[in-house]
Amino acid sequence: MNPIPHTRLTLVSDNTVATYSGMLAGTLAGQYEPRDMEIDLIRLCASCGVRFVQAKTMGHDVAGRRLLLEDRPPVNYDLLSVGIGSRPAIPTGGEGGLSIKPMQTFLPRLRAKIDETLSQRTRETLLIAIVGGGAAGVEITSCLLEFLKQNYPSKKLLNITLVEAAGRLLNEMPHRPGRLATRKLLKQGIQLRFHSRIAHVEHDQQLIFEDGHKLAADIVIWATSAKPPALLSQLNLPLDECGFLLTHSTLQSTGSDEVFAVGDTGTVAGEHYDKAGVYAVRQGPVLWENLRRKIQGQRLLTWQPQKQFLSLIKTGDSRAILNYRGFSFHARWCWWLKNWIDLRFMAKYQDYDPPEMMHAHQTSSANIELSRQCGGCGSKTSSRVLQKCLPKLEQTDYDHVLMGLDSPDDIALIAHRAGLSTAVSTDFFTAFVDDPFLLGRIAALNALSDLYAKGATPRAALS
Repeated sequence: MNPIPHTRLTLVSDNTVATYSGMLAGTLAGQYEPRDMEIDLIRLCASCGVRFVQAKTMGHDVAGRRLLLEDRPPVNYDLLSVGIGSRPAIPTGGEGGLSIKPMQTFLPRLRAKIDETLSQRTRETLLIAIVGGGAAGVEITSCLLEFLKQNYPSKKLLNITLVEAAGRLLNEMPHRPGRLATRKLLKQGIQLRFHSRIAHVEHDQQLIFEDGHKLAADIVIWATSAKPPALLSQLNLPLDECGFLLTHSTLQSTGSDEVFAVGDTGTVAGEHYDKAGVYAVRQGPVLWENLRRKIQGQRLLTWQPQKQFLSLIKTGDSRAILNYRGFSFHARWCWWLKNWIDLRFMAKYQDYDPPEMMHAHQTSSANIELSRQCGGCGSKTSSRVLQKCLPKLEQTDYDHVLMGLDSPDDIALIAHRAGLSTAVSTDFFTAFVDDPFLLGRIAALNALSDLYAKGATPRAALS
């Protein structure tokens, strides 16, 4: 709502939807619809004048300031911000299990895996293992029972085990939240396995622990500690000891002042803090202000992680565990507070009808009206106008023109040599998407369709 003057902002993402992790467990328990936790990136970008490019990033040219993309030309930049989160750490052999990330696809992947398992196995009891006893693991485990009850009501025999390498749940918090979580899960019939660090996985279903013990599971869900996405190692920028992008307190990469990193993606040198979404949220305003200041040549702000923050962990019922400044509760009012915070947060990114003031300073009334007109084929001259104009053109007959304006069609047909002719078509598109590469593909396919429709074989194109 307060754009940087004379600056184009482009969002590059391989997915058109972003998912809010704070509502994943509630959606799993059936308390939200999947769309409630989703941000439509295309509509969000369109509402605030941001160019959206859907593409997979393959690398980074630091010196040339270019983001290298799969199956399309690079995107040039003056400033780059990287925020692609993290992935659960999965031991060798566990790739066939279910990672909770990417969260956009977790629920459909979970349903598909359960359906596949139920169709193939002969055992009565369904064995499920969730690995990771942090906040994400506790939420997924607690809400999974409700998901199974709602979606697989005939499935009565369930064996769910939560595996944690430490000696208690919620190891990153004080002891009381962990005890509250333990009490809740045991009451739900969840088996807890502590001091169980996994060495590797056999056949995607057999967890082998470092002490030699084993645990069989039909389905393994990974909610382990954060691991850097493989892409970070391909960006040619300095990394911390864990493989995340190393930054200054200004959120700038230590290897390039033009590159910023936020959220789980980056680690501020000299600071020690967990990979948690609350830090990404707090970094957002600092990032935006520093992008503005960097462009305007001003001194940048510094960011420091807060020492304490409110934690709200969803449990399977309409309750949540709250932890803040040494106080912990497990109650219904904690869930009401969490629900209010989450819905209020998401409302900021799900309202795709911005006020007129957003672009009033840069868009005249004439341009607003023009932007509402159709693009593509819908923007072309009407047939009535063409019928009036075409007869007025002075036409010259040529022997080599087999089809021209005397009998107008989608193509012109020009004799090349005996028995062979060339079909020619011209076309144009008014832009209706702001990604020039995507628009070029659409326009090319539209123009080629005229040639295909007449039975011609396209050989060359000029854009």
